[in-house]
Amino acid sequence: MFRAAVLAASLLLAVVPSHGQSYLVAPLQNRSAASNLDWIGESVAESLRAAMDSSDLPVLSREEREEGIKRLSLRPGAPMSFASWTKLTESLTADFLIHGQFEFLPAPGSGATDKVSVPPATAPANGEGAGEPAPPMHTTPKGQLRIDVRVFDRRHVLQTTEIIERGPIEDLALLETLVAYRLVKFLAKDFRLSREEFDRRHPPVKLTAKEYYIRGLMASTKEARHRYFAQAVLLEPSFAQPCFYLGLMQWDNNNYRVAAGWLERITTFQDHYWDAQFYLGLSRYQSANFDGALEAFRKLVSRYPVPEVMNNLGAVELALDMPEALGHFKAALDKDASDPDYHFNVAYALWRAGEFEAAAQKFRAVLDRVNDDQDAILLLGRSLKQSGPRQGEVRTEGLERLKEELDLSEFRGARHAAK
Repeated sequence: MFRAAVLAASLLLAVVPSHGQSYLVAPLQNRSAASNLDWIGESVAESLRAAMDSSDLPVLSREEREEGIKRLSLRPGAPMSFASWTKLTESLTADFLIHGQFEFLPAPGSGATDKVSVPPATAPANGEGAGEPAPPMHTTPKGQLRIDVRVFDRRHVLQTTEIIERGPIEDLALLETLVAYRLVKFLAKDFRLSREEFDRRHPPVKLTAKEYYIRGLMASTKEARHRYFAQAVLLEPSFAQPCFYLGLMQWDNNNYRVAAGWLERITTFQDHYWDAQFYLGLSRYQSANFDGALEAFRKLVSRYPVPEVMNNLGAVELALDMPEALGHFKAALDKDASDPDYHFNVAYALWRAGEFEAAAQKFRAVLDRVNDDQDAILLLGRSLKQSGPRQGEVRTEGLERLKEELDLSEFRGARHAAK
């Protein structure tokens, strides 16, 4: 049970979080003697975060949480007190903390040999790490899990609800889905999904695949993360989360076709789907699959019309000589006039269209922000001379600029507040 130090005011009151509030999810504390099961606390937290995110609740990402821990000079992965978590919640300007605990109750007579078996498989062959042995894992004994999740209102210093579920450890994924459904139903006032539809959108995965994925998230080296994620996908090919991270790893290594192969596995309603569409579009663009990139960015802009997406859609359209490119570049610039890349893309599209006077004005705007931008200097001179693109001139081809990072948190928060 949680300590009474949560304050006397932290009674379980039926207070529903208001719209526009943000959430931080903490790993559940392990209240059992089996320290090798600590990963389960992270697993439940990750499942809750994913379900909240896919339901458009403005929840902080695991990466934001870990970055906040570093900024507070706390040791990543080390146990944290409730006071530390509330301090982190305040530091990250989140309004609610999703926290809790779990307890493992061993089956009578169970021992170290009673475990979920892990086949001696190797990493899949569509990416680096092929043929590497699966990382070792600790024994997972048989027994029951009791999961206890609570919502803490930081501003009013009170607990707003408690969700408790219990079942066999082999059914961890099912337990996580049930807790997530109850939590999202409580938090999202406009939540209308049936339990059956929610389960369909969040299908369970094998316990071993889940453990490999979570241990991958918690691993300290890139090589270990890759091996854990690859093994998780080998055991559960439709497991979206490790596919997403494997895709990002290949993107970071400039293996764009392989990255696209991983990201294409993530389907609608699965975790990271919209972020995956962003990097899928980038990977296809870098692979010269412009039609595929166009499909990804069109799909994404219909849901998230943020400047990074509109800019990238314009870049793909420009590569395909589509007249819509200039409109999307201007839309991105209208939303963020401080970004020199958006000014450059508008200027570049105007220059290619032969609108030299307007192009020169925009190239000057680029140089007002970045005075040594060599491409802007070159094309400003060409615009002043009214000299457009020349056939076979490689130097001035493909200069459109793409955004390679996407932050949807502000947009999601604004949309959630408007509901």
